[in-house]
Amino acid sequence: MEKITKHKFSSSLIWKITEQLLSASITLMLTMILARILSPKEFGVITLAVVFVSFSEIFIQAGFNTALIKKTDSDWLDYSTALVLSMSLAVLLYSTVYFFAPAASVYYNIKELTIVLRTIALVIFFNGINTILIAKNVSLMNFRFLFYVNITSSLLSGVVGIVLALLKYGIWALVFQKLLQQVALSFFLSIFYNWGNGFSFSKQRMKYLLSFSSKVLLGHFIAFVSDNIYSTVIGKIYSTEELGYYDKADTIPKSLVLNLVTALMSVSLPTFSSYQCNTLEMKRVTRKVVKMATYIIFPVIFGIYATANQLVVVLFSNKWIASVPIIQSLCMWYLTVPVLQILSQVLYAQGRLKIRSRLEIIKMVITVFMLAVFVILMKVKISTLVLIKGFVSCIILVLNSIYTKKYIDYGILEQLSDMMIPFLYSTVMALGVSCVPLLGYNIYITLSVQFIFGIALYIGTSIVFNDQNYYELVKILRKIINRKGESNE
Repeated sequence: MEKITKHKFSSSLIWKITEQLLSASITLMLTMILARILSPKEFGVITLAVVFVSFSEIFIQAGFNTALIKKTDSDWLDYSTALVLSMSLAVLLYSTVYFFAPAASVYYNIKELTIVLRTIALVIFFNGINTILIAKNVSLMNFRFLFYVNITSSLLSGVVGIVLALLKYGIWALVFQKLLQQVALSFFLSIFYNWGNGFSFSKQRMKYLLSFSSKVLLGHFIAFVSDNIYSTVIGKIYSTEELGYYDKADTIPKSLVLNLVTALMSVSLPTFSSYQCNTLEMKRVTRKVVKMATYIIFPVIFGIYATANQLVVVLFSNKWIASVPIIQSLCMWYLTVPVLQILSQVLYAQGRLKIRSRLEIIKMVITVFMLAVFVILMKVKISTLVLIKGFVSCIILVLNSIYTKKYIDYGILEQLSDMMIPFLYSTVMALGVSCVPLLGYNIYITLSVQFIFGIALYIGTSIVFNDQNYYELVKILRKIINRKGESNE
């Protein structure tokens, strides 16, 4: 594989971040409209349906795409074989969801869950196509192309979702929006992809794909159970209404933080893979990615924490105010997400798949134990329950660091050192932003001032202390702008 240069990494990252943020903005706009129409209970139903469908999708998305990106000499036959396997799995998975949907409806005592599940699960087929075609473009670092097709799909499905919401279709507005987004994405990816010799299948390539993807799948499967067990527990032990509050609390940080992390991971895996045989270079690149990731993402998390009350009221209205303490508790978990994901990509790039699976098993065991103690025995509030998620993630981060220390000599002390400066800058920013409501403005002006003041304070702090991440980010943005200007001339 050709070594991915600093410029190519930076350019791809900017395209991917822009794509993720625009997609998140479209999704957030749709959610804002639906939040004023639907009740927390209805959002709880959607959350449960998405959990079940996402559980099925990991069997397709978690393995083949990573295997194709990791393989340095993937060709047409690899992608064709992966597509055949992916669609075969899609048929099996949809049949399973279709068959068990009534049982899930009875278990949660939600009548409409059956038809909602069976409808929204159709995305499994389109995800089976998308995951292979996206892997091809990620391997080639074609993030500019992915930007255009993803944004077009999001805009198209978003407009349809909003129209359906205004026409009083209620919960089905979100169901059809999610389905149409993947249908449109499959269409655009397919018409611009050169299928070459058509479709073919190789047993030899299948063995490699299944061997690699099964190891990746185990880790993703366990991670999915660990992360989504909270939604299933809340939906059953608490109520679908409280699950709706949890879902809405997660919407804001997920839209911003998780999309930034996803963008970074999409670019990081092929980059790390290109340096997989050079430990010193991989450590150097990993440290730069950790520093840049935390510099960009930490202020977003701290900003969400400091403005949670204003964000919920402005975006979703007063009826969702119960989501505020849940959002703030979720911020602890999101602080660990970027570094954990980066370290996971390092392990994937080096082929340490069993270690990643082992860490996820430990995470799941700790999670189940903590939930049993704090939920079943102590019946804690949901905001306290979410803190457990962050605490478990901190434990896994420490354990993960043991292996990165062993394989690329990047231990927990260096990681904390790389995260410390963005953490301190973000703390200063959050403290300043928290004081803005004392001025007594209405909530809309307050949130606007908090946003502007927070950015100015963070950038100002970076300039005062001559932070290299800031100047590196400015340099990257200037190069991207200059390249766009040259291409337009």
